[in-house]
Amino acid sequence: DDLLRLAVVDDAALADVDMAATLKLAGNLNCQTFNTSGAITGANTTETDLAIYTMPAGAMDSSVSGVSNTSGVHVYAWGTTAANANNKTIRLKFDGTTLKSNTVTAAPNGLDWLIDLHLHRYDSTNQTGIVKMWVSTTDQGTNVLSPTSTLANAIIIKVTGQNGTASSGDISLRGFCVDGLPN
Repeated sequence: DDLLRLAVVDDAALADVDMAATLKLAGNLNCQTFNTSGAITGANTTETDLAIYTMPAGAMDSSVSGVSNTSGVHVYAWGTTAANANNKTIRLKFDGTTLKSNTVTAAPNGLDWLIDLHLHRYDSTNQTGIVKMWVSTTDQGTNVLSPTSTLANAIIIKVTGQNGTASSGDISLRGFCVDGLPN
């Protein structure tokens, strides 16, 4: 019934609805997948954004969206590296802070990689979570997190790649997904 009623609301009535107040974290918020020539690093040594998702302002802020302290996001990304001995740095960032990178395997040679993050709201400016990364079967470590992002603001979540040598395609992102974990 609710979906049917929303479908017949006219534009004037829709203008009166506070969309931010009804925002809920639930299910898949964003998922980007790429083929082998999709999101790759260029022939440079500059940190390159491979995928970005901007979480709407207030999505994890209880005063805006009504979420509880158990609400959060599950972020996962995967890809491959070129078969060469060059250094390659893959990073997962949340609101400008690097939460994880491949610190154990600095020069992955033709290997697959995976990053897995669970981050939950503690209050409007504090979060708690855990992040893990693998390069092939090599564990890059598990980190318990305590970020301090202001959740009333839009939050940028992204995966970056940085080549150690100016070689195109050293890092390839194949997928990047953000799922909402509702209260």
